[in-house]
Amino acid sequence: MSSSGVLAVLRVAQVARVLAASTVGRIPLASSPVALLLFARERWSIGVAGLLVAVYTIGLAAGGPMLARIADRWRQPPVMLAGVAVSTAGFLALAAGHPPLGLAVPAALLAGAGAPPFESGLRVLWRDLLPESRVHTAYSLDIAVQELIFIVGPLVSVAAIGAGGPAAGLYATAALQVLGTAWFVTTPAVRRWRGVAAERH
Repeated sequence: MSSSGVLAVLRVAQVARVLAASTVGRIPLASSPVALLLFARERWSIGVAGLLVAVYTIGLAAGGPMLARIADRWRQPPVMLAGVAVSTAGFLALAAGHPPLGLAVPAALLAGAGAPPFESGLRVLWRDLLPESRVHTAYSLDIAVQELIFIVGPLVSVAAIGAGGPAAGLYATAALQVLGTAWFVTTPAVRRWRGVAAERH
């Protein structure tokens, strides 16, 4: 992946925007486990913290493919907006509601299950935005950006918690997810994209 190839990709209209928006929206994938862990450790115990992180991860594993499949069949904006609404409700129920453990577990599950499928949404856009010769460079650029997500995400949670207390990490995570989603789905290329019928077997 040469620097000239990367610059050529980023200069194409809307590419930098969708990449930046999806990056902001995916930071919660790395910040939320830390935010959940530190929040639950303060409220309950380290064992409960591990449980909530595990439940959140199960939600991600189940919800991500399902939302991506629905977006493929329909359109990305309504699916991603519905998902982020569900996920944000889960985070806010934990952070603002101080729920008992019996409600905290489903809240963590919702927070994971509703996480918008940025990765799959971004990958299907590349061929609409770029000539075929540049698509592999875009994939490589996205992979490099993902490495940054898992560096920045935990730092966001720790900084937010240091500034505002245990719940602040969850608020920051939810806010980034909402910001990234809104920025992504309002991009013309995302609004214009439609799924293509494919044979299923």
